[in-house]
Amino acid sequence: MWLRDGGTVDFLALWENKHNEKFSPVPVELNTLTPKMWIKETNSIGIVSRQGKNGGTYAHKEIAMHFMCWLSADVTLNVIEKYLEVNSDEESN
Repeated sequence: MWLRDGGTVDFLALWENKHNEKFSPVPVELNTLTPKMWIKETNSIGIVSRQGKNGGTYAHKEIAMHFMCWLSADVTLNVIEKYLEVNSDEESN
């Protein structure tokens, strides 16, 4: 997996700035950025990447939802509809 989309990198940086006081943004080359490189270079806590038998790349649920929306227009629409539904319920109360 490569982090080639500037919007995704911006989202990750925004999330890390909000949740990680040790985050250190650095200029990155998007066409060569992997999750492991991102974690190492920025002290990221929102993504975890492991090798081995039970390895893989895992993300905080907010970051995972960003990726889900990026991958699927259907998921994006469902997230928007749910947000509007919840927001409408809060305004009614």
